[in-house]
Amino acid sequence: MYETLSFEDGAEGGAVATLTLKRERINVKQIRELERVCDHLEDHSACKVLVIRGHSLGIDFADFDPREALDIHGFNKWEKLVSRVERLPKVTVAAVDGPCVGGGFQLLLACDQRVCL
Repeated sequence: MYETLSFEDGAEGGAVATLTLKRERINVKQIRELERVCDHLEDHSACKVLVIRGHSLGIDFADFDPREALDIHGFNKWEKLVSRVERLPKVTVAAVDGPCVGGGFQLLLACDQRVCL
């Protein structure tokens, strides 16, 4: 279902959902997949807590052609996603396992609680 992350909504009626980042760098595909997870959490999930696991070295600039002007819309999508995570009607916990810089650090700060493993 997802290529850049894994998502488990918990068992039937489970209180905890888990989202695990599979990439070290955040790319446009991962942003789209995170948007789909947010859609599900807002509209269909009965979970009370979302645990976001993994580590991140920030935005993957390979998605942006260095010969062209930076795609500001791609960055805007990321900023909107981070704000959306911050406003999720769930308790969000960042479980960081490794380095966390740039965009990954933004995501960590958007969570309600942080745990560094």
